[in-house]
Order: sequence, then C-alpha cells, then structure tokens
Amino acid sequence: MQAQFFAIHRPDVIDERFDEEYVIVNLRTGTYYSLNATGARIWDCLNAGASRAAILQEMERRYDAPPGMLEQHLETLLKEMEREQLIVAENKDASSASATGTTFEGERIGFVPPHMEKYTDMQALLLLDPIHQVDDTGWPSIKPNVP
Repeated sequence: MQAQFFAIHRPDVIDERFDEEYVIVNLRTGTYYSLNATGARIWDCLNAGASRAAILQEMERRYDAPPGMLEQHLETLLKEMEREQLIVAENKDASSASATGTTFEGERIGFVPPHMEKYTDMQALLLLDPIHQVDDTGWPSIKPNVP
C-alpha cells in the first residue's frame, strides 16, 4: 500500500531550529521563512521522514483540536511548503513509514494553527553569498600555501 511522504528539498533548503521555531532558507530562491511552534513540530516530523498520515497522528496525540481541523491545517501548510519548493511529495510503500521521532505523552495542549511567514527582503544578499560555491572541502575553503 502506498503512503504519501514529503522530502525536504535538500541541498537547496537548509534549516535551523531556535527554541520553538524554525528558520528555513531556500538557497535557490534566496527566500527565507519562519515557522511557529506548531509548524516547527511538523517540520521536525518531515525531517524524521514521517509520512503525511504519521504527522497527522502526531498532531492528534499532541493537540487538543478536532481531527478534521488538524488535517485541514496540516494540508494547508504542506501545500504552501510545496509551492515554495521547500518540500516535494513522494509516494512510497507504507512499510517505509517512519515514526515521528516523538514519545509525546501526557495532556494534549491547545492547538495553535501552524504558520509559515515568508521573507524576501534578503534575496539579493542570499543569492550572492559565496556559500553557494562550496566544494567538498566546505566553506570557507582555505587554500594551502604553494611556494
């Protein structure tokens, strides 16, 4: 049986977690994004290789909200991430499904819809950054002294 997965569009997309939020950069477009805490939890699941169904199950365990509402907000965020070329949809065998990487137990918390903010103010700088010209030695690359 096939399951829907979403792969992060690496190496074009990089991310960094800051407390309960993520900053995500699309190096191809120079656009960067921030995710609130709920969006960050979804991004964690994507990083862990979870299927769409596993992400929804994680949300149902964690958040106090009707399942239909959770699914609607998850679907909206995933479509937005696809449009922004941060993730790409894949259909794989359901046996490939990964756990979400969580062991969340306890009281469910109030649901705050996932939100992704888009920033284009630094596109020119991000597209000019020399990190785009990295080879296998990394960046910065220090050349050996040659006499």
